[in-house]
Amino acid sequence: MLLLFSHNSVLRTIFLFPIVNASFSPSPLPSPTQHGFVARLIHRTSPDSPFYNPHATHKDLMREDIRTSQERSLYLGQFTKGATSMKLAKAPISKEFVMNFSIGTPPRNTYAVADTGSSLIWMQCNPCNRCYDQKVPRYDSRMSRSYEEVLCVHFDCFSLPYLSCRPDGVCSYNVSYLDRSFSLGTIATETFTFEGSGFMGSITLENIYFGCGTNNKMTSKRSFPGIVGLGTDDVSLIAQMRYPSFSYCTTKNPNTGVVEGWIHFGSASKLIGPSTPLLANPTNHYYYLSFEGISVGGQELTLPEIVFDKGFIIDSGASFTNLHTDAFDKLIDAVKKLMPDEEVWTRDQFELCYDNPYRLPEIKLKFKKMISFPLRDSNAWVPIPPLHCLAILRTEGVSILGMYQQNGLNVGYDLENKELRLKYVNSCPEDDDDDDDDDHI
Repeated sequence: MLLLFSHNSVLRTIFLFPIVNASFSPSPLPSPTQHGFVARLIHRTSPDSPFYNPHATHKDLMREDIRTSQERSLYLGQFTKGATSMKLAKAPISKEFVMNFSIGTPPRNTYAVADTGSSLIWMQCNPCNRCYDQKVPRYDSRMSRSYEEVLCVHFDCFSLPYLSCRPDGVCSYNVSYLDRSFSLGTIATETFTFEGSGFMGSITLENIYFGCGTNNKMTSKRSFPGIVGLGTDDVSLIAQMRYPSFSYCTTKNPNTGVVEGWIHFGSASKLIGPSTPLLANPTNHYYYLSFEGISVGGQELTLPEIVFDKGFIIDSGASFTNLHTDAFDKLIDAVKKLMPDEEVWTRDQFELCYDNPYRLPEIKLKFKKMISFPLRDSNAWVPIPPLHCLAILRTEGVSILGMYQQNGLNVGYDLENKELRLKYVNSCPEDDDDDDDDDHI
């Protein structure tokens, strides 16, 4: 990865706006100004999720979230060090949120993980040479009239490290990991139908490029059917549809305790609240933020430059925020100084826990142009009865703003203006907060 530094050696990461290559030409699609759609995000604790496990305890779910978040930091951090190989230590795809949609003609119902940290859309396909078990039926390309393999002469199969051209002239993909997980298959086009919400209705997207995986292995228990890539590479859903923006919002239902969410694409996206630049790096497909610091209880922390050099990524695949160890230590020390009489506990990988949730100091993350991003108590601290623990994990790699910290927020990706917008909301997909001033989160 190319790292761009200013004179003071602070990383200025760059956001790559997804522009479709001349050799990458999907069939004509409606202009993004003429359409958009809304799709439901299903949390894994919902009975509607294919990953729902009624027997999973709160502790089980928490440990899985911690493990995925830490693996995610390692995964993304390897690219910030300049790695170009797709062979990574783990297969760090979170099962946190999935999208429900139909594929093919006639349409067949399926699910896939919505992931801003990857771009390729892929799923396990029949006829399958090797596939792992999944909780929903596998998509069968033989049963669809709209399935069509993509020839290399019609597609740039050398534009990305995981794409190649087979001897028979068909484009293929290969995503593999050092833990021996992998997905290999054919690049094809298909029809995708998203049911949407009651007020937007369903939408059918034709000739969408995706990876039809016929040789797959997953060594972990994360047997997801596939991925909807929302990153910045040309093969992502965002880039293929030429959407200038998208947004998502998740909130916890007060009656059921289940997290509910919606994702908005194109003209349906909600761009509300104060903005911070999406700064870019031309060698990867991640969404970077320009991180400027942390305050605790109104006091600014002095952070070493390495914290900024590592960058800061906003990601849908990490459950909890990961913070570079040098910033993490400063944060922990600052909280402890403001609570000198409170006994400190630890739980699992959470290093700072208290049994008194009524005296917790406010924590704010500072991003460029934004006055600050205040973490509500429900975003900064996670209840592990009888304790409340700081819901941030230590990392030696890249810092990541995880989904736990994004809960209750409308997160808007304005790709045209290269900005991210954040605003707390009371419910999703409605955007009405009690404060309509865009200068406040």
